[in-house]
Amino acid sequence: MKDIKLLGRLKYDYSEPIRVTNKYTPSSMRKIGDKQFVFEFDEYITGWIELTVDCKKDTEVSIQYTERMDKSGIPFLHHSITENGRLQKDFFISAGEKVTYRPMFSYKGFHYVLIEGLEEMKITDVVGCMMHNDVKSVMEFECSDDLLNWIHNATRKTILCNFHGLSTDTPIFEKQGWGVTGKTPWEAVCGPTPTVDSCWPEIVYRLYWCYEDIDALKENYDGLKKYAAYINKYANNGLCDKGIGDWLPPTGDRMVEWAEPPEGPQVVESAYHIRIFERMEQIATILEKEEDAKYFKEERKRLIDLFNKTYYDEQKGYYHKEGYDEFRQAGNVLAIAFGIATDEIKKNVMKNLLNDHEERDWHFCMGMYTSMYLPIVLSEEGYHEDAIKVVTAKGYPGFDFMRQTGSTTIFEAWECEVCRSSCHYAFGATDNWIISYLGGIKQLASGYSKVKISPNLPESIEYFNYSIDTIRGVIDVKYYRENGKLVAEINAPKTIEIVE
Repeated sequence: MKDIKLLGRLKYDYSEPIRVTNKYTPSSMRKIGDKQFVFEFDEYITGWIELTVDCKKDTEVSIQYTERMDKSGIPFLHHSITENGRLQKDFFISAGEKVTYRPMFSYKGFHYVLIEGLEEMKITDVVGCMMHNDVKSVMEFECSDDLLNWIHNATRKTILCNFHGLSTDTPIFEKQGWGVTGKTPWEAVCGPTPTVDSCWPEIVYRLYWCYEDIDALKENYDGLKKYAAYINKYANNGLCDKGIGDWLPPTGDRMVEWAEPPEGPQVVESAYHIRIFERMEQIATILEKEEDAKYFKEERKRLIDLFNKTYYDEQKGYYHKEGYDEFRQAGNVLAIAFGIATDEIKKNVMKNLLNDHEERDWHFCMGMYTSMYLPIVLSEEGYHEDAIKVVTAKGYPGFDFMRQTGSTTIFEAWECEVCRSSCHYAFGATDNWIISYLGGIKQLASGYSKVKISPNLPESIEYFNYSIDTIRGVIDVKYYRENGKLVAEINAPKTIEIVE
């Protein structure tokens, strides 16, 4: 008998089970053609429908799931759905008896369902089933500002809609292989792509930072170290400037779907290259790998010097790549957020950033890998009121514009009417700023052993309630205004040091 090569070991999956967590009745039903019915749900649903049918034997029924309608009132099918055929579609053939059909080993993301093949239907024939990993909620938040509540709740809903065994980034598309369109590879993501690849060290570090899971660091360290060597070798000891960059910044036209960054990927990808080495230094330090930590620290400094030499324009006072000298928010914000800009450079960049935002009436002009850092940088640098203006700006592009669609989830792009998916949580990362900089609840040590609580709320916010169940117990914070003064009620276990 030939030797059998062991490809892996079967391990128990400790993640929470995937199951139906809620059921929804359609808000409306319309007959749009012969044997064609459209059902609408007020909530975004990740899962499927239960379809009750009682029809003739061999009746063929198709069930098409989609996120939005086109201008004529027909369910809109993005070209990626139609190219992939059954990506969001089920088929049922009747046995000639009444039955409630539901698919198995599959899920879809949808607001609307088009059912074809039945002569007549009732709204009660369809029930929407929400399914995901049944994870425990460890956080609660509510304040007196409706938009901030919407951002938080839509972000939470979007994350739940993308929990199915592993974390995806849209319930429609990312069930298939990522980075490939048809048979042609997407060249931008062939090789290291720092904006995307940074999730590995970032997630591992966050597992330790939030849960003191040092095993996550140990188990991933050798692979992370190899990746760090790989990215430097690929970049020939320079900056890795290839990838998708500031993906999906606003186009300036609400009806234009895709927005590749006009400045190219160079500055943003290079900044994330440096961010990866920052995390590697921190991880090596935690694991007491002193020589490695020293190397990553020195390498990060070398890359920072190279970044400033390559991209900073002293005359203009901001960063840009050669051949494109217009001011763009993304790379300049990241240079501050990732500790790349020197104090002198930072002063000049901030001046240009503030001028740019005032010209844009305080709207975002950044994509999904960068926008979360904009309000953080503004608050950190002493412009907290301006950060509030950015997050709460009215109209396009911004969160207020997303909310106006009536959606309960975060969109993949600022162009809500036409973007590929209305359930993609990247922009929802701004929720971190709401808690940490408005509520002023900042984690200062691993496992929440030390937390600073110092609110910075505008007078328009009457109350702000937040609680989180940490590994050391529940931190519960309530702010409210009494006789014009902000009153705080803070409760936390003695195992957590609270700094005010």
